[in-house]
Amino acid sequence: MSDRAYYPKGEARRAEILDKTLDAFSTLGYHGSSLREIARELDMTSGHLHYYFATKEELLAAVIEAWDVRNGGRDYSIDKLISSVERNTRYPGLIRLYSTLVAESARPEHPSRSFVGQRFESLVVHLSADIAHQQGEGFLDRSLDPQLTARCLVAASDGLQVQWLHGQQFNMTAHLVYVANCLGLKINGPLLQH
Repeated sequence: MSDRAYYPKGEARRAEILDKTLDAFSTLGYHGSSLREIARELDMTSGHLHYYFATKEELLAAVIEAWDVRNGGRDYSIDKLISSVERNTRYPGLIRLYSTLVAESARPEHPSRSFVGQRFESLVVHLSADIAHQQGEGFLDRSLDPQLTARCLVAASDGLQVQWLHGQQFNMTAHLVYVANCLGLKINGPLLQH
């Protein structure tokens, strides 16, 4: 991710680019698009786009990060993770982009490797804290390992989203609630109605 500082007008332009890039990636596909094609979709020169984002991977990571910020950051609770999966079903292009970024960044030399790794760890830390808090309040079984349970929940969430991309024939939210319940998290209420 770029550490470059921008003036307010530049920040606004960068935000506009991120908003429009999600649509461009959804239309062109991640692998079927170059920065030049994305720039054309955004009605700008590739040089202008390069000013804000040096690589396509940097642009993709910035889109995912902007989406996180727009939806309240990565300060996830169990309910917030489930709500996020529900919300993401309205944006299959975003799920596709995220899944692409996660898979591609597994290569040690990938420029977004640290971003994705930090994102996973942040999710696990916040979900673990939520589980530990609920255990302290007496809502969850104290025998659950908060970190292990959180990591399994994140894995289930990402795995279900990838499966959903291959057919969209099942309700991701209901499946994630089921997994959460199998892990001993006792999710109930309106989320189970989906």
